[in-house]
Amino acid sequence: EVPEAKERSGFVHGLSAKPPGTDEEQEADAFWLIACLLSHYGARGLFLRQTPLLKLYSFCLSRLLAERLPEVHGLLEGLDAVLGYKWFGTLFTTVLPVEVAARIWDMVFRDGLPALLRCALGLCSLLGPTLREARHDGEDAIEVMGRLQRQLQTDVTPLLPGGAGGAHGNTARLVGERLQGEAQNHAFELDELEALLEVWRLEDPQSAKDLGDSFSFNGPESIVSI
Repeated sequence: EVPEAKERSGFVHGLSAKPPGTDEEQEADAFWLIACLLSHYGARGLFLRQTPLLKLYSFCLSRLLAERLPEVHGLLEGLDAVLGYKWFGTLFTTVLPVEVAARIWDMVFRDGLPALLRCALGLCSLLGPTLREARHDGEDAIEVMGRLQRQLQTDVTPLLPGGAGGAHGNTARLVGERLQGEAQNHAFELDELEALLEVWRLEDPQSAKDLGDSFSFNGPESIVSI
């Protein structure tokens, strides 16, 4: 790993572990981290006109979810593609507290932008029990996911076993560690993403044209050379 990537990764980990500062300090830290993701790690591609990279990542999430977590994929009833747009399009900042989102950014700084997909799979895995229970109680997928995403912005206990939590800082730390662990459990080779890229090019040729023929998950647009 190059020293620059190590330095950034360490800074993000420090943000997730340090005692909370003022709102202004946390917002400033988050701003510079996101600016770094946009300028050095390819995240700006998620926000280009016609959003072809965002479409590709959402497509990959849906296919990976169907393969890795078929029960959760079925319970979502097609919402996985919509979730991908929201989660990747905001770098998880509108669904998770900054202390937890910082763990995701840490993985992106260490492993490159495709780590977003592992984190999304990890988050779906942690949401699985709550989603399963809510669907069993008769809630529609759109209702339960809407409720959970609103709740997770300030209360991440649904991501803990049995919804058990403690002090806010400790709970955020535990959730961040669980999310990293689940993301690692769903690690994949970039060749798997390259295969999905080829399928996506065939299914959505216009978006593939907008993205460009040179894009590759193995290329500098997607991951830092380390």
